[in-house]
Amino acid sequence: LFSKSHPELLKLSHGTLMTCTSLGQPSLHLIDVKDILSVVGMVPHSLTLPSGVVENRFFVVEKSGLKIACSGPEVDD
Repeated sequence: LFSKSHPELLKLSHGTLMTCTSLGQPSLHLIDVKDILSVVGMVPHSLTLPSGVVENRFFVVEKSGLKIACSGPEVDD
């Protein structure tokens, strides 16, 4: 669904920014749900590359919302 991470941006960010481009619908395919090992979020953003080119890309978010999911007050049922 997405390209490999941009190697120069990954290096400049010390391995913290994995940014990709969408490969579009032709890259879609079905998989067995039992084959899923993990899930990540792909958050859209636009950035200016070191070359000056502006691109619409996506960055990888792992474990999005796990910490904030339990940050509110406890509710008794």
